[in-house]
Amino acid sequence: MNSAKKRFAAIAAGIVLCSGLFILEPVRAKAHDLLKMFRVQELTGISISQSDINEINRIFDKGNGVKEIENFGRIEVNSEGEIYSFKKLSGPEDIKAVMPDAKVIPQTTKYNYEYASIAPKADVILELDANKMNDFLEYIGEKNKLPMSIHQKTFTIHTKDVLNYSLVSSNNGEYKYAKHINITQMEAPTIEIPNDVDERELLSALFSMSFLPDNLKRQLMSISDLTSTLLIPYSEEHQVKRDIVVRGEKAILIEPKEGEYKSLHIFFKEGKKLYSIDANNCTADEVLSLIESME
Repeated sequence: MNSAKKRFAAIAAGIVLCSGLFILEPVRAKAHDLLKMFRVQELTGISISQSDINEINRIFDKGNGVKEIENFGRIEVNSEGEIYSFKKLSGPEDIKAVMPDAKVIPQTTKYNYEYASIAPKADVILELDANKMNDFLEYIGEKNKLPMSIHQKTFTIHTKDVLNYSLVSSNNGEYKYAKHINITQMEAPTIEIPNDVDERELLSALFSMSFLPDNLKRQLMSISDLTSTLLIPYSEEHQVKRDIVVRGEKAILIEPKEGEYKSLHIFFKEGKKLYSIDANNCTADEVLSLIESME
């Protein structure tokens, strides 16, 4: 990766990490008076066009000379153990034996369980250097700055065990291509931020940034409660987004506009659990039928 791409990736990562503060709804903190806690509650699709990407690239290409800014911050990941992969997986009962509260697709004659793993709960610790991030914003011609309230403050994202498993069609001879379905299930993550960090001030700062395309600004500002919404991006040139209902809950279905290799993505939240489903060479109806059968 060249230096320009490194700089772009670094600042983009920092801003995404900051924006994560706004997609999590506050929940009551029981023990830490100096911390605020947030949790994902809703999901919504947000379209990103190629022109949006080009506009961002043009902004970042305006910087004059060379300005290498290292150490935008610190990221530390602490997990409890290693990823557990099922060596012998005959069906959903094997997953239930290890994770009893998992919602899994029952055994079916049309699909075989192919793979399953459980990633242990982990804490992701973030510490951002606002001075260096703002130096880079100034370098690319951005007049607005990130608030100094985030400078060298510790943000912690807590995740619980993450289940991932996949199914493959049992009789590929019936189809031109094998059918694959991948399901990821996790409890909605929480984030802790220092009590003196104003997430609304951060949101206002991000909305004022000139490198954020107007198309994205309009979509973000049209969302009634960004503090409780997890954004699901999709390409408006190549994909179609539909709002549907899955297991009685609001869900998002994203499908390609065209193409022989059909793939689709479904996202929904049920109780405290978030679900992400990716399927290849399947129809939406057959995938939704399997999701409805989860138990």
